[in-house]
Amino acid sequence: MNSSEVLMIKQAQGSRPTQEDRFSLSFPGDFAATNKDFVLFLICDGHCSEKVAEHANEHLPRLIVQSPALRDEEYEKAIILAMQEEEDLLLKEYNAGQDEYAFSGTTVAISLVDLTSGLLTTGNLGDSHVVLGEADELSDVEQMQITRLSKGHSPADPSEEKRIAQAGGIINWRRSLNMSRTLGDLQYKTPLNNRDSAYLSISQERAADKNYKKKEDFLSSDPAISQVRLDPTRRYTLLLTSDGVTDTLDDSAIAGRAATLFWESAKGAKGVADEITKESTMQPRSDNATCVAAFFKGSKCL
Repeated sequence: MNSSEVLMIKQAQGSRPTQEDRFSLSFPGDFAATNKDFVLFLICDGHCSEKVAEHANEHLPRLIVQSPALRDEEYEKAIILAMQEEEDLLLKEYNAGQDEYAFSGTTVAISLVDLTSGLLTTGNLGDSHVVLGEADELSDVEQMQITRLSKGHSPADPSEEKRIAQAGGIINWRRSLNMSRTLGDLQYKTPLNNRDSAYLSISQERAADKNYKKKEDFLSSDPAISQVRLDPTRRYTLLLTSDGVTDTLDDSAIAGRAATLFWESAKGAKGVADEITKESTMQPRSDNATCVAAFFKGSKCL
């Protein structure tokens, strides 16, 4: 499998002064210990700095590859546990003096494909998304079925607003963080939002919330999970995007454009990802934009 032909990631910085998106790809050779063929795609969109996105991008693939749940074919569990372990690592390093993990965080969109069984497992936190286009061999792009496999996590969602309130949190609509599930942002999670002593620095003390009684996590690190069985008679367009893409283009436009370029214009995955990110950052004040484009016939990467 030639990774440069099978899929391609492309980033554009947009109008932002820095690039806070991160990405990672893992191929069958990275999963040698499992005796199965997998591919793993990951996007992290950092906020307040790139620190947590960088950390998660480095550690999440390893945590999934090494997970006993992966070897047991419990792919949903492998992703969930990897998120939990990453949060534990961030807290451990925060307690050792990495203050920025209290104030910095990241979204996550991750897709794990078992190329042997054709099972696609997706997990996400925040507003980075996974979109799947599906069609049979003879259908043209206009007949493609488009599904968003991820779920947006916002405090504006009534269920998320209720969860935050039950945890003891209060939503400040005038602040800039518009997500209810992330990695990092430890000031909004236990134990920092209950801590009243043992600070290593002034910034750690500022991160701790001492105004309320015992609380749970205001921001959750429990991902939304979905699974799809790839049909060997159908062809698929899989896209992972940061919100710099999905806030500019809707799912139908993104998937339709990608499928047309790849299936009908023979653009190639590199060209597809490049076109999507370029279109997403044409307007002033555009965000960082990252796109992973992967194409399958059944469970076979093309």
